[in-house]
Amino acid sequence: MKIVIKIEFLNRAIVDYIGFSMGVFGLLVCMVAQLQMGNAWRVGIDRKNKAELIRTGLYRLIRNPTYAGLFILSTGVWLIFPTMSFMLWGLTFYISLEFQVRLEEEF
Repeated sequence: MKIVIKIEFLNRAIVDYIGFSMGVFGLLVCMVAQLQMGNAWRVGIDRKNKAELIRTGLYRLIRNPTYAGLFILSTGVWLIFPTMSFMLWGLTFYISLEFQVRLEEEF
């Protein structure tokens, strides 16, 4: 029994290049977003030190550019390794981000 099931029509060099490009772009979006947050950047919810909402740069266009970058990165990884396992990992990652975003928006 195979644990990793490849999605064959995506198993092509051009798709690898697209996936790599998406991964690099996603990382750049994350980096720029984190730099634009400055001192407000943190992991998770810090209830003791409430930061001002950032509304400039990427945050003017996208509410959660760091998470958008991570999602682009994970999609790129999936294109490089087009398997059902990575697809399930990506779906789990997306659902986890949805929960985190809802918690942060509430805060």
